[in-house]
Amino acid sequence: MGPNKKLIYLGLLFVTGGVFLVDRLFLDEPETATAQTAPVPAAGSEPPRPRQAAQTESQEAPDPSLNRLDELDELDDVPAPRDVFSPSVPMLMHYKLLQDADGERGEQTGPKPGSPEAFEEQYELQGTFVSQGALLAVVNGRVLRLGDTVDGLRLAKIEPYRVEFRRGRHRVSLSMPMPAAPE
Repeated sequence: MGPNKKLIYLGLLFVTGGVFLVDRLFLDEPETATAQTAPVPAAGSEPPRPRQAAQTESQEAPDPSLNRLDELDELDDVPAPRDVFSPSVPMLMHYKLLQDADGERGEQTGPKPGSPEAFEEQYELQGTFVSQGALLAVVNGRVLRLGDTVDGLRLAKIEPYRVEFRRGRHRVSLSMPMPAAPE
């Protein structure tokens, strides 16, 4: 590092140190911020009006976000304060309707989507090619090599007339019938 760069860094250090000392010794402390709560109108009362330009600072204006809250009928029967992490009555009714709609459509009798059982139902082994130079499998018309993935399952083993897919501890085998021996 050259002598000019050292002087520049040293000068910057002294300038920042001087600014820090001036700030701490001669300037006033910053004011502390305080929050004021706006009064909440009683249920059934007239909604608050927007702040007028002629209103003085000594009068407290209600929070404008409360206008929308006062219009909702559901909030009249909710005791204040309520736990914000528990679902509201309208949300519980919504979930109940969703459950009822699922019951009307009938429960799914097949395997859970994304499960190994669903994979076995969805995919069909159509052929395998096993030789010294290559291992290939044809699944649903798609040519796969070892390590290829299908719906999150990795092709781990290719044997004549059989393949094995793996994902974590899940293993799925697809096989095709062996041809009959000639007579």
